[in-house]
Amino acid sequence: MKHARSDYDPIQDPRGKIPHDEPVFLLRGQDRNAARAVRFYAGLVAADPQGDPRVVVAALRHADAMDAWRLHKAPDIPSTAKIVAPQKVFAANARAIPRTDSEA
Repeated sequence: MKHARSDYDPIQDPRGKIPHDEPVFLLRGQDRNAARAVRFYAGLVAADPQGDPRVVVAALRHADAMDAWRLHKAPDIPSTAKIVAPQKVFAANARAIPRTDSEA
């Protein structure tokens, strides 16, 4: 599991269901933007013809739990954390990532 931030590296998948080089993105309940981001994702899944309605329901419930979290603050990155360059995170899947016109 590849995190975008080095301070999240200790968060791993003990069952091995996520490939070691698969990128993941973690949103915490304390992030004041997280619930809205999860709701946006739920909307994308709902609009997807192959979207699973159970994913939508689970995401919306999780967003509600994030809203109920006791602490909300602006997202930050500790000064000791390293940001993993996207080219390193996605190197193994570079051919699968579509490029935008500005990147071509």
